[in-house]
Amino acid sequence: LTEMEKAAIQEEVVRIYDVFITHVSNGRPLSKAAVDSIGQGRVWSGADAMDRGLVDVFGGLNDAVEIAASMAGMEDYKILELPEIESSPLDEILAGIAKISWVRIISNTCCCST
Repeated sequence: LTEMEKAAIQEEVVRIYDVFITHVSNGRPLSKAAVDSIGQGRVWSGADAMDRGLVDVFGGLNDAVEIAASMAGMEDYKILELPEIESSPLDEILAGIAKISWVRIISNTCCCST
């Protein structure tokens, strides 16, 4: 990658991270600065995330749907499952190449702490 491409990718990573911490801050009783200090590229286990105020309960997708429906005051709701679009062999190859490229980009540009 050229320096310009690396800079563009880094700029996009920073933008996406800012959107993410803004969403977390808006949904939690935490300031954006507090969310940023908790995050910094780290990944937390469920228990650690709960200790840091990032989650309220443990559960899966169905639990999340039930909680969201309850919060919206929906007692009678229906879950619509959309069919998955079948991908062609070319789509699979291109997706694999894209994943490999992102791993290389991230490992070369990201300084993540644990």
